[in-house]
Amino acid sequence: MKRIGHFAFAATLWIGDAVGAPRELDSLKFKFEVRLKAIEASRAKLDSSYEKALKEYEARVKESGDLTLTLAVRDELEQFRTGPSKVDTGAGRLGKLRTIYERNLEKQALEDRREKQALYANYTSDLDSLRQELTKAGETEGAGAVATEFTSAEKLLANLRDGEWVDLKTHSPTSIASTYKRFEERLKAPTPRTIDGKEYDSSEFIFAHAPSEIQYNFRERIRQFRATIALHDEVVSVGDVVFKVKTDEGVVFTSKRISGKTSMTQVIDLRFDPTSTLTLVTDPNGNISADHAIWLKPEIRRW
Repeated sequence: MKRIGHFAFAATLWIGDAVGAPRELDSLKFKFEVRLKAIEASRAKLDSSYEKALKEYEARVKESGDLTLTLAVRDELEQFRTGPSKVDTGAGRLGKLRTIYERNLEKQALEDRREKQALYANYTSDLDSLRQELTKAGETEGAGAVATEFTSAEKLLANLRDGEWVDLKTHSPTSIASTYKRFEERLKAPTPRTIDGKEYDSSEFIFAHAPSEIQYNFRERIRQFRATIALHDEVVSVGDVVFKVKTDEGVVFTSKRISGKTSMTQVIDLRFDPTSTLTLVTDPNGNISADHAIWLKPEIRRW
């Protein structure tokens, strides 16, 4: 089943019958494939549970005589079977079913990725040990077959690790621009802040009093960025900021007004073309008084 593409990961190894491949290699491959199929089966089980829930719900709404909802459930079932659903499920029972499924899917994808990382790490370690043993024994042909498998597995392990979310604060800004006098001081050593009634340690956010531009450069390009944009509670009555995100392509996101008169926070999750730069911009939207902008829990991902 095809579902929410950016959480899926297709793992394919070089598993052909290599000339001179030793029995030890065949044994390692077999154990690896058994474990990999077991991990991937958990996703199929989740999909099956959602499809079953939709069918049961379809039967109930059909019995109630609600033709519009019945058709909506059927559309959801059909699109679920063929690819990522685009049906507007609304805020009712159907919407809740989809929300629960997507949350469980995200959790399952994260768990599967961690299990696959551990599986591939152990597999590459075992392959490397086997290669060394065969090389010492003078079995060059067998060692070559193992080395080919090792290279393939190592690449897939790297792909899995690339997919992890990374705290943006582990990277140092390449450039900083702001007319706020104490900007760099506050950026480097911010104090804890309270947002929506919850206090956050300074390690969890980037303080960016508007106006500001903080640029990051990456050796390996990234494709995603997520964070919660906010003003902290102390400036709820006067702060007023617009947040923007720039990549190599220019501005890829502009927020609504974040202020005490509109909304103090907004969760963003952006996907864009691969970029080697990411610039976080805050616009004071007029007066800069108390525009204490916060990029809360900013994270990046390469895939």
